[in-house]
Amino acid sequence: MKIFQFIALLLLSINGYGQSSIKQYLQPVGSIEEADKFAQSHPKLKPILRVINSQNDTSAIDRKLYLLKTGDIYSIGNSTYKIISDTVKYTFRASYIYLDGSILSINQIDSLRNLILKRYSAGTTFETLADDFTMDGNKKHGDLGVFSSGMMVKEFEQAIRSHTNGEVFIVDVPDHQWYYVAKKTVPDQATQEMTVLEVNGR
Repeated sequence: MKIFQFIALLLLSINGYGQSSIKQYLQPVGSIEEADKFAQSHPKLKPILRVINSQNDTSAIDRKLYLLKTGDIYSIGNSTYKIISDTVKYTFRASYIYLDGSILSINQIDSLRNLILKRYSAGTTFETLADDFTMDGNKKHGDLGVFSSGMMVKEFEQAIRSHTNGEVFIVDVPDHQWYYVAKKTVPDQATQEMTVLEVNGR
């Protein structure tokens, strides 16, 4: 009987040591470079560095990981996870009518924009107005498509961010002589993106 108790205590102590040691190994890992070095120096743990995002990766484990923050360590099943980074990325969608300031004067641009806004208020669709007035040859009725933060000049992105879905507004980028009438066509979409180090063991 004492032998069985001794073996049980030994197993508990081994499991406890194994758990604390994996967490201790992971504790100092704080960057992608450190995670790469960890993976190279601990091949027996079968480490994997993964990037997951909340739009594409929706397994039960992934959903649990999204509740954590950078630096957290979480064990489930036979795996342990360390959150290396956690960011939120935004995507936007808008349509636009481009007026070229290298060809038109500011007075001409203002007159055209007033005309466009009046026709829009009177019921002409934005798509029709884009086909009639844009000066850059957009063949998609002014649709810009989906774009993420940092892809457009800051004045344009800030204007899209600051308006609500369905609003029509003007945007000036005088440094480039770009002038717009724009319409926000989709609410801003937030996507959580995490870099996770996964290892075998608890």
